[in-house]
Formats: sequence, C-alpha cells, structure tokens
Amino acid sequence: MNITDERVLVFDTETTGVDVRNDRVVEVGGAMFEGGVRTRLYNVRVNPGVPIPPGATAVHGISDADVSGAAGFLDVGRRFVGHLDGSAADGIRPLLCGYNALSFDVPLLNAEFERHGLEHRIDPAQVLDPILFMKWFHRDLKGRRLVESCEHYGVTLKNAHSAAGDSDATGGLLFAMIAAGTFPADVEVALREQAVFAARLELEWSEFGRYLYRDRQDGRLRHGSGKHVGRLIEEVDRGYYKFMTEAVAELPPAVRAVFDSRR
Repeated sequence: MNITDERVLVFDTETTGVDVRNDRVVEVGGAMFEGGVRTRLYNVRVNPGVPIPPGATAVHGISDADVSGAAGFLDVGRRFVGHLDGSAADGIRPLLCGYNALSFDVPLLNAEFERHGLEHRIDPAQVLDPILFMKWFHRDLKGRRLVESCEHYGVTLKNAHSAAGDSDATGGLLFAMIAAGTFPADVEVALREQAVFAARLELEWSEFGRYLYRDRQDGRLRHGSGKHVGRLIEEVDRGYYKFMTEAVAELPPAVRAVFDSRR
C-alpha cells in the first residue's frame, strides 16, 4: 500500500504542557491528504478545564481567554475520533501521521480519551512519525524540530505552533521525504523500519545521550550536538575534549570514556 495513493490524516495538538499523562489539550488540528494533496484542514480550540500556564501560552499563543467559550475535550474528542476512524466522512479509515506523535501527541491524546471516558485509543504502532527518520538519517543536523526538518526539505511551515499549521507542514514533509527516498513509500515497510529505528535510537540515547552517535554507514563515532555536530571525533581538536570533561559534570559514562581518551 503506497502512502502517496492513500488518504492520510496528519494530526497535531497544542497543550498546557509536556506531561503526556497529566497535561491537557487546548487545540487539536489535522490536515487530510488524498493522493499526496492536502484536501482539508481542521483546527479546533479546546477548553482544558484547567489554567493554561504562561510558559505554554508563550509557545503557542493560546491563553485562558482564548478558550473560555470553547467546548471541552469530551465534545471535541468525540468529533475528532470521527476523523481518526473515518466515520465522520465515508467510513474509510485514514492512515495516521504526526511529527513526534509517538512520543507526545499519541500518549497525550490517549490519556485525554481515557480521562473523559471515551473508548477510542490511537494505536502507536499504526502512526507514521517522520521525526524518527529525521533522527536516523539526519542526526548531523543542528536540530530536528519540525521547523528545521521542513527547512531541510524545502517545505513551507506557516503558522508554526498552531495545530493545523504544524499538521499541514508535517504532511508536506512526509511526502517530500518519500520523494527523496528517506521515508519508505510503502506503509508496512515504513512502519516496520520506524519501529527498528525507534529501538536503535533508544539504545543509542541510553549510551551516548545527545553528545555522540554512530555513523549510520560505518559505525564511527560522530558528535551529536554543539558546534561540532556531525563531525567525526578524530576531526575535533583535543582541547575541546579537555574542556568538555571539565565543564560537564554529568556526562554519560560511555561519553566520558571517549572524551577522556581524546584529551
């Protein structure tokens, strides 16, 4: 099943914070794609029933006043489920996609469904997530947030940190990555590779954190952050390692061992 031939619903949320179990949705958005072309755009504000922290408002621009007259998640969630399972249209269930959805939006939405007594749950094993392919194939970029990933692939991101804007851009990014060959066109292959990358990235992070990663081709160590991101450790002046081992107290043991060996 080719992703570019299918109906794809790309979704995103704006929230009261980053705690996926306890924070609440203040905006849910989606972009529907048919044959690689965006056909519909959704954006709904949600009254979370709790105050929106100033820090969250600073990110997405949504304040308590903006949602004071909005429906709560019980009502919005019921309607959103209709888009997720296709019952709001012709009964055809779309493929689902979201940027960083597996780590954030999916568990947060499932917690909201549970909190409000809604039976629907999003199956993370069936959600396409471009960030995992960005982290695997583009670990050398200085950042892999949606804005940086879109910039790398020449995709326009309008209205960043609005649920609809981010959904629309994520859809554009997905199809740009498919065209470039960095995201499989076949949905089953994509989901299978995504699961493999997620496991590998988790192991890599547990060993090296953000500091180092292994080259995807030959396994040599490269810098994963800072001014030397993407460079082989052999290419960096030894003074940098002396500085890092003295300046950063909580380096992961594997990283400290590498840095010490390069001093």
